[in-house]
Amino acid sequence: MDTAPPTVSFAATTASTAATKIVDLAALQAERQRDLAVWLKFARPQARRLEHERMEQARIDAERREAERDAAERAAAEKVAAERAGAAEAGASRD
Repeated sequence: MDTAPPTVSFAATTASTAATKIVDLAALQAERQRDLAVWLKFARPQARRLEHERMEQARIDAERREAERDAAERAAAEKVAAERAGAAEAGASRD
């Protein structure tokens, strides 16, 4: 039996399949460009919708934070006014 060592057999097989897998780089790039264009065609509307939703949510959150801040400022002002009124009554009742 005269068989070639496995490494020689593998090298010969690899060389023959490598020759059949030569591709045109320009064709590959053109195909990739087409694929990207198709992907963008469908991804852009979704990206715009998501951006709009996030902007709307950010606006709602900002309005909520502003309302909370305003309410806290009003509560603090009412507390100060109540304390002053209480202090004024206490001072008036001493007289």
